[in-house]
Amino acid sequence: MNHKGMQHLLIIALLLCAGTSLAVDKSDLPHSIDTGHARLQLCGSVTLRALGLIKFGYAGLYLDQCAQADAVLQGSVAQQYSVLLTRDAEGERLRDMALDSLADNFDQQALAARSEVFNCMTDAYANTPEGSRIDVRFEPARGLRMLVDDAVVADCGGDDEAAGYFSIWFGAEPFHDTMPDQLPSPALAHAAPRHYHAPPGPHRPSAAPAQNQPGS
Repeated sequence: MNHKGMQHLLIIALLLCAGTSLAVDKSDLPHSIDTGHARLQLCGSVTLRALGLIKFGYAGLYLDQCAQADAVLQGSVAQQYSVLLTRDAEGERLRDMALDSLADNFDQQALAARSEVFNCMTDAYANTPEGSRIDVRFEPARGLRMLVDDAVVADCGGDDEAAGYFSIWFGAEPFHDTMPDQLPSPALAHAAPRHYHAPPGPHRPSAAPAQNQPGS
């Protein structure tokens, strides 16, 4: 079984143990985020479902300007990926799924070159209750951070290559196949999903047109 199939099975196992979801709505994602250095706007949101069946949260992508969506993996723009949980999440499961997704998007040498920053991020995943929001934030010259309900739980730094962490959701092998097509706008449909190699040699498959817009 490939990484993606295993990830989905892990989600199902997690959700079957999680009970009934809270009455959390996609509109509960904030419309904007003030990082202290930039004000990011919600450029799109999507409902997260395991195997298309069981809702476990809502995801949103925040950017300074939504037209910058094609730069989400380049390390040149401030950005944030947020998940608002409608069910309890186990930190170990979140960590395993993040590591598997990174392995799908990086070869071993490229992943090893970023291991310090990426491990800092994945190690920060912890058991998180439903209704909480997990944010992964990247800002140029400041690197990666993870926040839970606006509190910083990991400040991992890194250079522009640290933005490659967002390949979990927007890389050549995204965790959810439909994510790059639905977040955040038509601009992302023209982005070039990257599979990271060392030396660089990105594979750039085409992406389908975006569908979901902010507030959809």
